[in-house]
Amino acid sequence: MPRRAAPSFHLVARVRAWFSLTYAELGLYLGVSATLLQGIETGSRRLTPAVAMALLPLAR
Repeated sequence: MPRRAAPSFHLVARVRAWFSLTYAELGLYLGVSATLLQGIETGSRRLTPAVAMALLPLAR
């Protein structure tokens, strides 16, 4: 039986949940791909400084 993934509390996940955005919608706003955001949220990619700075206005 496959294990369930732990819920993500990453900043990307919180912003997406708060604004009810898809990866594609948030990626369009941030100027990055949906795949990159998904990777950041799941932990397979690192949050870049540029993406972090672009997320700050949404996280306040």
